[in-house]
Amino acid sequence: MKSSYLCILACFFGLFVLISCNKDAIPFGSDVLQDEDFVGAFVDSTSVIVDYTTLNDDSIRSSYLTYMIGSASHNDGSQARADFMSRFYFTSFAAPLAECTLDSICFVMYERSQFYGDTNALQTIQIFELQESLSKDICKAYYEDAVLPQNLINTALLLGQKTYKPVFDTSAHFNFKFPQPYAADLFARIQSIYEQPDDDDKLDSIMKRVDSLLIQTFKGLYITSAYQNSAILNVYPQISIYVSKGSTKYQVDLAPTATPYTASSTSDPSLVYLQALSMFHHIHSAQVQSALNTSGVDAYVQGFAGLKTRVNLHGLQSWQDSSVVFNSIKLYVPYVYDSQQNFAPHTLPQLHIFNPEGTKFLTLDSYTYDSTYYIYNLNWVMTYVKNNSFNLDDYSFELVMPNNNVYGNMITIDAIAKQSKLKIIYTK
Repeated sequence: MKSSYLCILACFFGLFVLISCNKDAIPFGSDVLQDEDFVGAFVDSTSVIVDYTTLNDDSIRSSYLTYMIGSASHNDGSQARADFMSRFYFTSFAAPLAECTLDSICFVMYERSQFYGDTNALQTIQIFELQESLSKDICKAYYEDAVLPQNLINTALLLGQKTYKPVFDTSAHFNFKFPQPYAADLFARIQSIYEQPDDDDKLDSIMKRVDSLLIQTFKGLYITSAYQNSAILNVYPQISIYVSKGSTKYQVDLAPTATPYTASSTSDPSLVYLQALSMFHHIHSAQVQSALNTSGVDAYVQGFAGLKTRVNLHGLQSWQDSSVVFNSIKLYVPYVYDSQQNFAPHTLPQLHIFNPEGTKFLTLDSYTYDSTYYIYNLNWVMTYVKNNSFNLDDYSFELVMPNNNVYGNMITIDAIAKQSKLKIIYTK
């Protein structure tokens, strides 16, 4: 009896150790069950017809601050370009500018990482001065509705351009020296509003006053590139002003700020400090254009605010009032990646679900995937819908790239080679 008691204790202890040591590797729930695990259940994968509609992606889904520049091409001929426009602010008051003479002014970009494309190809980078002010409303229009500030782009003054091949070395960064006549004019504008602090206690208030005057006399830069089959890069920009006073040399830097357009601060009600506007432009191939706003078996999902896909589930309503018990409801989305040179799929698409009022109420990650399918578990969705008065056919489903101002993945949904399906396993 005693030995049996000890054996039982040992079994429980062994099970406790197994769970404690490997708890992250033990999944629970219906996600991990295979179809054959539902003994005696019925399987339906044909009553709901799945097709897709490709749409332009009309919002930014990330608060991550990016400064991207460059362009790249996808295998189907689509092209994407990243650029940005920004105000610039003093990073310090390191020099008595009113007493200095100008040596040169340069626009500098330090590379931080590559997103995709061919880094061995040359970029043609263009530098413009903004003639109209970047504002909170302009940022809001782009980040919430993907509306490009076309007027700011069209009126910007071209200062010059320079070809550049990425090196990912801060000692060999992109450096564009402003033409001397322009540099002299800009320096005169800066000198006219500059105030050298003589009291450290007043430094913050003086800096804000000078910055507020600076963005009026110098509205900022628009940095872009020509469409080329090269690479899109993550960079950090600044303007470096080189001056001298007698034999003493100084460097004064201007840089963007990280303060988002959504910030609300009583200390800065006029929003002097406003982050850069990072934008993406797309030229879609004929293949993609033919799929836009049209239901079919192929579709596209693209980051950088490019494309999203509406998933149409025809016949789903017939299951809403069914008396069956749902064991498993899984959406299978067949895909292929764009095999762009140096392309890496950093993230998987999400399935956003909207109720009939157009409000997003659920975001689903692909809980698993193989070389053919992304798979999304819709069990909770069906339970939720069954318990409310909305018609299930009035719900909408969208495949999107999360953090779509960070990742530029191009994914093709190809339901010709492999069938899309909504697989429902149920018991009566």
